[in-house]
Amino acid sequence: VWVAGDPPVAFAYADWLDGRLHLHQIAVHPSYVRQGIGSALMARVISAAGSAGVKLTTFRDVPWNGPWYEKLGFRELHELTPALAALVEAERGLADLGPRVVMYRNST
Repeated sequence: VWVAGDPPVAFAYADWLDGRLHLHQIAVHPSYVRQGIGSALMARVISAAGSAGVKLTTFRDVPWNGPWYEKLGFRELHELTPALAALVEAERGLADLGPRVVMYRNST
């Protein structure tokens, strides 16, 4: 877990899954968006992942989700490992809120 601000205004939570760092959640308080805080947190996550890279699941079309990750170099991942496929299945209910996508970014 990485936290920004004192008191905290943003955080990122990641854990290892199938040999890559999996970003479970990144959030910035609405009063602090568009100030580079989320991008700085993501840089820390990417750095922590090293050569293993970072993967995540997110909403494809929500501007601060899929499109934002694409701007940061993430690309759609189509081949899922068994553990990642199980995670996607566990999140299946979220698809009722909009299309979901699995994304990956290597360290470079």
